[in-house]
Amino acid sequence: MKRLLCIIICIIMVLMLVGCNKEKGGRSEHSLLSDYEKSESIPEYDFVSGEYTMPENFEGYSKGAMDFAFSLLSAASEDGENSVISPLSVSNVLALILNGADTATEKEIRQTIAGVDTDTINLCNHYINSRLNTFSGEEGGFTIADSLWLDDSFDVKAAFLQNAVNYYNSEVMRIDLQDKETLSEINDWIKDYTDDEISDVINNIDENALMMLVNAVFMQDEWATVYEEEQLDKGVFHGSKGDTEATFMNSMEHYISSSYAQGFIKGFKNLPLKFVALLPEGDVSAEEFVENFTSARWQELLASQQATAFCSAFLPEFKIDFDAELSDALKDMGINRAFDNSKADFSQLSNMSKPFVSEVNHKAFIEIGPMGAKVGAATVSEMKGSAALSDVKEVKLNKPFVFVICDNESGIPVLTGVVNNVSK
Repeated sequence: MKRLLCIIICIIMVLMLVGCNKEKGGRSEHSLLSDYEKSESIPEYDFVSGEYTMPENFEGYSKGAMDFAFSLLSAASEDGENSVISPLSVSNVLALILNGADTATEKEIRQTIAGVDTDTINLCNHYINSRLNTFSGEEGGFTIADSLWLDDSFDVKAAFLQNAVNYYNSEVMRIDLQDKETLSEINDWIKDYTDDEISDVINNIDENALMMLVNAVFMQDEWATVYEEEQLDKGVFHGSKGDTEATFMNSMEHYISSSYAQGFIKGFKNLPLKFVALLPEGDVSAEEFVENFTSARWQELLASQQATAFCSAFLPEFKIDFDAELSDALKDMGINRAFDNSKADFSQLSNMSKPFVSEVNHKAFIEIGPMGAKVGAATVSEMKGSAALSDVKEVKLNKPFVFVICDNESGIPVLTGVVNNVSK
């Protein structure tokens, strides 16, 4: 596709559930989705008019979601390497499977992804997904989609499927997972929801696979104020693998700081999201910074933004492709029983086959640059009545840094990443 927009993000999450001894059952002749419609009790939100109410205990959910986001980035990152993770995508897949978990398995998943009860997680995920899917324009948009692929042999409880449809608007397909065409169908679904940016995510399906849970996130948008040619300049990025030439984009942006980091905030034209760049203080590496980053430190940085505090920001163009199997990272974070065929309890999902999670695959792509339609300036880049130019701080991202794309309203991270090296 033509690169007309300043930022393009593609995320894929695939969770595979298998059984020790796969049992054969009767074949369904139709998609299970036709048997389930969203319940009338599920709230709908009018985000355009602004007349809506957040779910109860959304603040508690938000804090847990922030801690999950930074813990996941730390657990999945490798020293000196680039990484990009969508905690929103990962938590959606884990929340789906949470609805089938029970006892200690349910507790481990729930406490790791948000720390609140399952009903609250469902309602809050429904709220944030609905919010992000609402704001799209001709030049940019956001899509998050879920799908369940159930093997013909797998008898799934109705309550689980109803929750998947109610809170995650999930597509539900009954299919023979061992059919040679199934792999192509799932990969084609992924391509459709990522505008053909991500393909062939799944290379094979385990012979004992019972269910595939897939989440796709696709985002593209312009900066609120695009960069002009005179705002681009060549420079050197001092990466973990040596110095490289980079193109730096310079603009005036809102300045944020704490004793741990300084950085800046950029807005988007269409979406209720913001890009936050963080440069660790002193000689602290990006990985060390993330390892000690918490929701409290994140909220402190966001709260430091002032209407008249600007900086001269230098953001390098960069592109990251990231592919990881997250089972070990999630185990390190406290989800263990779900991966253990002798301890996993998914009795709220099915009474058969004693299923457990075999793998969690995450694939992501992000490209950031100056390109975009030439549109009117937004307030984030304007500087009126602020300090004299000589007092403006400079934040130059010419060494490893951390970035977060988060929801404007709650601060919940949609995407997190570490840039140790830049390449175009």
